[in-house]
Amino acid sequence: MSPRRGFAALVLLGGALTVAPPAQAADGCANAAFRSGAGARLPDCRAWEQVSPVEKDGNDVVNSGTIASVAGGDRVYFNAAGAFAGAESVLYDTAYLGSRGGDWSTRGTDPGLTPTGLLVKATLGLSEDGTHAVVVTSNALAAGAIEGGSNLYLRDLTQPASYRLIAATATRAMYEDLTGFGGQGNYIGGTADLSAIAFQTTTPLLADAPVGVRSLYLWHDGRLSLASRLPDGSAADMSYDGNSPSRRQHRLSDDGTRLWFRFDRTLYQYVEGEGTTLITRSHRAGDDPARAVQIDGDVVASRDGRTLWFLGLQPLTDDSQLSGIYRWSAGDDSLAAVGGDGAAALIDVSADGRLAWIGARSSLTPDSGGPADFDARLYLLDTQSGEIRYVARFSREIGGVDTYRFSPDGRRVAFVSFSPVTGVDNADAACREPGYPGADGFCGNVFTWDAGRPEEPVRCLSCGPPGMAHAGPSATFGRPVTFFDGRGSRAVTDDGRVWFDSPDRLVPADTNSVGDVYEYTPGSGLSLLTSGTSGEPAGFGDVSEDGRDVFFVTAERLVPQDADVLADLYTARVGGGIAGQQVAPRQAGGGCGGDACRPAPTVVPDSSPVPGSELFALPAQAPLPRLTVARSPTPAGGSCCRCARAPRAPCGRRCR
Repeated sequence: MSPRRGFAALVLLGGALTVAPPAQAADGCANAAFRSGAGARLPDCRAWEQVSPVEKDGNDVVNSGTIASVAGGDRVYFNAAGAFAGAESVLYDTAYLGSRGGDWSTRGTDPGLTPTGLLVKATLGLSEDGTHAVVVTSNALAAGAIEGGSNLYLRDLTQPASYRLIAATATRAMYEDLTGFGGQGNYIGGTADLSAIAFQTTTPLLADAPVGVRSLYLWHDGRLSLASRLPDGSAADMSYDGNSPSRRQHRLSDDGTRLWFRFDRTLYQYVEGEGTTLITRSHRAGDDPARAVQIDGDVVASRDGRTLWFLGLQPLTDDSQLSGIYRWSAGDDSLAAVGGDGAAALIDVSADGRLAWIGARSSLTPDSGGPADFDARLYLLDTQSGEIRYVARFSREIGGVDTYRFSPDGRRVAFVSFSPVTGVDNADAACREPGYPGADGFCGNVFTWDAGRPEEPVRCLSCGPPGMAHAGPSATFGRPVTFFDGRGSRAVTDDGRVWFDSPDRLVPADTNSVGDVYEYTPGSGLSLLTSGTSGEPAGFGDVSEDGRDVFFVTAERLVPQDADVLADLYTARVGGGIAGQQVAPRQAGGGCGGDACRPAPTVVPDSSPVPGSELFALPAQAPLPRLTVARSPTPAGGSCCRCARAPRAPCGRRCR
């Protein structure tokens, strides 16, 4: 058995609400042959497919937050506890790419390497079509590389061994910067096709690069440039100031020419071929325009990198009075105060720039509580009118990569709160666990709200009726992956669907009190995407852009070919099902195999709606004017992970 027998369930949330109607009868789906047993009630004619291979050499797939759906769900990146499928290396998290043809196939993405010390990863980034990866190794695999040094490559995954050298040094410092525990934030991100990437290292890679500091580099179509050079020619040290990826900051523009960074709490943007511009300077009459002004919190950028939003700590324009949200435009180097006076955090901005989600520990509206109440609050700012709407309250931090998920257009939000946002009591002794966010005995719940329908209330997706006993602590939406500038798992679509997992029995078909994956659909309610009957938990991973594929990790055997006790990556795919996976494998020597070794099948509980169950929601607040948000064609974890194998055991190395 693998020494990492336990894997981490990403999202464990509590509650119950309206239950979606059961799926159509099996003969109502074209893929009915693949929808038997518990799979017969999956919504939208979904069927389970095993993504990871049957033969894993005794290794579990691990749900450490690095599951990333690409190529519309036809490819998916994931990690495992060891080597299989011809992997060239064995790392702390060995990287794989699953590809869907007639069946799922798997290949390792890590290059061959000679590790020293404990290396976290060698695959740093993945193109959005899943054909290329950014990898690092000490091995020389292309012309110009240095054996035993540090070699950063663009790897073509469609070829057996095709590497393009990005940078090489004789020392191992860059290699260790990008592969060790402390180096996980040094890969900043890349464009969709990886024609441009940004990364940080303490190793000087250019003749004019400073020595002894962490520098930011941009590689674009074979050209390497130093991006962290300030307008006065001095070098900025990227070791501090939150320059690692987080949330949806989108550091690099889609065309790979613009890259923003912070230094000394001041915001700059590097433009390839033009140099660096100071963004956060005062535009007030009489102020020195060259004086840098400090900011706080996150920065949000448009896809083209020509518009940046940030939280200023002091007035920067003549019409601003307090700290608030500002918008910088590259065309005329202009700065505009868009509102949010007194805000403590900028969380995200909609794709069209109309809506800004902000956080504050003070009351910014009459309905958000008194000034002495310092609970964190979520607000929505209309950047055109300056009007602020109170959305919800939190008992913990305002931000954090685990707290929020937004739809690609930025109109819908799903969030986790440990406060009784909709008035449902969430105190439960089952949520007391040392080292877990709910250790004070309050269970986190998932909520959602649509800014395009402000007359509708905040809805709780996992609260359940008052007095419902929780099965255990809830968690969040999972940790982010850094492949797409810190994009976390997709969990919300533009049509309002939300995905999460929970140990609570949210529908009658869920009888196991361990993690199961759920889908919420507006107007329908909750649907169970896992069996709900196994003793093996399931952890939500990611969703394809259109929601066709919902990826999750579980050791439950959901298709006949899966005959081991190891954790696998699965998808619940609309119209899915693979004939070759419906055959149980035979064991050498004539022993039992597949279904012959399985326990007796469990009875599938009724999944019809619960009479009288409902969504628990806040009373509707006074609506803002209807906001129309343009859709973007481009799709877009807590303090401790949860071990799905041993729900009450410490997470060990998975907590990081």
